[in-house]
Amino acid sequence: MSFLSASWLTTALIGLGALTLPVIIHYLFRSRFRVVDWAAMEFLRKSLEEATRKIKFRELLLLLLRMALLGLLAFALMRPSAQQTKGSADTPVDAVFIMDVSGSMAVRDGEQTRLQAVKTAALQVLSTLPGQSTIHIVQTGLHPQDLGPASPTNRDQARFIIESMEQSHESAHLVRSLELASELLTRSSFANKEVYLFSDMQRSEWNTGSDLTTAWATLQQQGQVILVQSPQVAQPTNATLLQLRAETAMPLPGDRVPFFLEVRNAGATPLQGLTVTLYAGEGDRDAEVQTVPPLKPGETTSLTMTTRLDQRGVNIVTAELQGDEFLLDNRLQTVVETREKLRILIVDGQPNAADPARSASFFLGHALKSLRAQVDKTQVSPVEIQVIALSDVAPADLANVDVCFLVGMGVSGKLHSDVVNRLGTFVQQGGGLILFASSDIAQAGLEPLAKMLPANKANHFTVEPTSPRRFDGNSIPTGSFLSPFRHPPLDRLMQTETTVGYTWSDIQPDALVGLRFDEGSPALVSRTEGLGTIILVGIRADLQGTDVPLRPGFVPWVQSMVGQVISQQAGKKNILAGETYSWSPNLDQAKQRFVLVPPTGLVRHPLGVPAARDNRLSLSTTLTQQAGVYRIVPESTQAEETGQEGTQTDTFAVAPQPGETASLTTLTEEELKEKFGNAPVMLKTTALDAGSALRSRIQHEWTANLWWILLVMCLGELAFSWWCNREV
Repeated sequence: MSFLSASWLTTALIGLGALTLPVIIHYLFRSRFRVVDWAAMEFLRKSLEEATRKIKFRELLLLLLRMALLGLLAFALMRPSAQQTKGSADTPVDAVFIMDVSGSMAVRDGEQTRLQAVKTAALQVLSTLPGQSTIHIVQTGLHPQDLGPASPTNRDQARFIIESMEQSHESAHLVRSLELASELLTRSSFANKEVYLFSDMQRSEWNTGSDLTTAWATLQQQGQVILVQSPQVAQPTNATLLQLRAETAMPLPGDRVPFFLEVRNAGATPLQGLTVTLYAGEGDRDAEVQTVPPLKPGETTSLTMTTRLDQRGVNIVTAELQGDEFLLDNRLQTVVETREKLRILIVDGQPNAADPARSASFFLGHALKSLRAQVDKTQVSPVEIQVIALSDVAPADLANVDVCFLVGMGVSGKLHSDVVNRLGTFVQQGGGLILFASSDIAQAGLEPLAKMLPANKANHFTVEPTSPRRFDGNSIPTGSFLSPFRHPPLDRLMQTETTVGYTWSDIQPDALVGLRFDEGSPALVSRTEGLGTIILVGIRADLQGTDVPLRPGFVPWVQSMVGQVISQQAGKKNILAGETYSWSPNLDQAKQRFVLVPPTGLVRHPLGVPAARDNRLSLSTTLTQQAGVYRIVPESTQAEETGQEGTQTDTFAVAPQPGETASLTTLTEEELKEKFGNAPVMLKTTALDAGSALRSRIQHEWTANLWWILLVMCLGELAFSWWCNREV
């Protein structure tokens, strides 16, 4: 037996307390007699004693009946129910529809996509739900949404929601969707509960470990789980664009900029004849087209293509792939900002006055000067580089600086505490900090920044020159700013030989290990803090213990780190579908209301006014399910003005989740059964019959019957009480 009332224990305790009321009333109002000595009436004593015994017995029965009434009332309010093998098909249910709108649902099977097939199936199931049933529609995603309807019993609203659902570019994230469904069922009222998952059962979404198994087990304890699977006929050829990144750290307006692209064959058949088109803006002119080399299944190749960035500030660059059958992931857009000035500060803790060409600041300076070649010697270079010795640096030197390098720290002393504190503010406000390690954190004087650094411990190592440590290119994460160094010619950086250096440990949970040594220890870690970025490198930038400054890939490596930190200064403008996006408006916009304009621009989502956090404003949104370019604009902005850039607007790009379309294979029925302790009902969208009973009610509530019993007992108590009083 179970109880459906959420407060059944409280109700039971109140009911037990109420049982004492009849006892109290019984003793307060029981019949009382005054003793009068009357010798003439002595012969009646025996008859009076007999009558008294009858009255007391009737009062005891009345007491027990009233206590039973109150106990039954409390029991009914607890809404008892019992498991049954079968139930009535007309019994109302609390139903939750989990609608999979992830990338794989865009696969076309015949004349319709998988998403269209499950939407039709959901409408069919909706029509078979018993009257008075409630319905909640959950859309899958990193941030699953309860779409409604606002009135859970309104079928028309539910039908409209299902019909208007759009294809998403993010993964399903089934565990989070199942947890939301469980929460909705916990708050529901009917005894019978049903969960419908409408999906293609994408293999990658079901191999997520024990969390998914636990979530399914929880739902099966709450009610019946029914899987409605879309057709699995089509397995289209599929190539996907994994990355689109500018190879120039500091593009100027009007520059023709090289871009690094990765193309992967994510299908099961070889591909050839693919082409990629790259353009900026609307693509009316200056578009470049390249042919992709033949790709085997699972193979990835890289391309370098160029386009001209004409806009001052924000430029939208688009790459389009042609030649495969799955189109959802064939378009990738990125936001690139041009700038006219870059200020770099190099703090050198070990300057070499006798031979400057051997100091770390010398190698970094030459690598950074090539960011922008100064064609006209009469003009000021757009890249300003300032080198200051550790002993001479002051907090004021960080004013108007975009990127700060720290090299040779701890060798000749620590950073002054005032400089360290200023560094913290510098990063929070958008500055980039890059540290080439030559000591541990304490020796460099950076302990006050421990909570900001990607890692808090540098572990020194020394190895023999005959067995130096090298970088492991395979350790570079997909989508990282170091991805170009996995491919020729930049992969020659991986041949760097290091005999003395540092590995990083005590790494922050939100930090990214961007590169490892060949024995697996972290060599480069990065972390975003506030509006800025910190990168820690486990080697020196000179020739002490490493030959990295002499490697052909050193210059682009340094420039890629600079490009990474300055690209974050105005906020992370390129995210994956489903991720949270945040923007910091100007302080004078504290009372301005903003709206989010998605790629289609048809529906605007209100964001409200910015929130004040740490002396800056912040706006956040999780409504990033569609790939494309989004804009945040003032609420009063007209539709024709949303594409115009300005100080009051913000632009960012969303890319499809690459994992969702990496494999379009789905689980078989036998594989699905292995995921459950108790096998769920499994149906095909092509086999649904709107007139058939698809469900068996697995719970039955007693409450309705208890109310009738309670009514009969109340009438009986009134009749019995009247009879007892009449007799007295």
